[in-house]
Amino acid sequence: MAKITAAAAVLESRSLRGARAVRLLHKIHHRFLRLLGATAPKAGRRKVARSREPKSLRAADEKQEQDVEAQDPNAAAAVSATDSASEAAVAGKYWAHRYSLFNLYDCGVCMDAEGWYSATPESIAALQAARAAPGDLVVDAFAGCGGNSIQFAARGCYVVAVEIDPRKVELAVHNARVYGVEDRIEFIVGDFFRLAPFLKADLVFLSPPWGGPSYIEAPVYTLDMLKPKDGYVVRFVCPS
Repeated sequence: MAKITAAAAVLESRSLRGARAVRLLHKIHHRFLRLLGATAPKAGRRKVARSREPKSLRAADEKQEQDVEAQDPNAAAAVSATDSASEAAVAGKYWAHRYSLFNLYDCGVCMDAEGWYSATPESIAALQAARAAPGDLVVDAFAGCGGNSIQFAARGCYVVAVEIDPRKVELAVHNARVYGVEDRIEFIVGDFFRLAPFLKADLVFLSPPWGGPSYIEAPVYTLDMLKPKDGYVVRFVCPS
């Protein structure tokens, strides 16, 4: 397990004097997590509900939709159209592959629309995790709904799972509980590009957003098409 560096200790002392930019969602199990501190501006901070049940996720979605509609009816219509398109895609192609994404899907695994086409199939995630040694500290930089983090934890690693979308973090926490590995994963709502300078690990796993199914419309798919940052930026921001 990685040791806390002197710089991390300084960061911890600073974070205790002010509000944190990231939110730890459950009891801290690993001493190295103290190195995480406040780096994002106050305007960018986002709170996450700590409910354990999928019902709370639906309630959060409904509230978000109401807020969007109150601010801009046109934006609400656009969001609704996007959601409908995503749900239609999930109902067809991706639904048929649900057990390849998560073998325990019927045990209560939850995903949002984006998660259906961005999750790593479980068999592939397990092969990727096999490259890590049990006991390694792994940073999953773009955790999404938790598929890769779960497999690293099942391998016996300790995982810091970073995800900027609070909704996805709630889903990932729930899914880790389904697989019984929640005690080996610390989920953090935060921007990996801001946190990277303060993270130290034995292994950093990168599976960044890749743009979704629309990639098939491009004649060639390259690293600079990754969103919101291109693959070159992602590669060189990793902690060494």
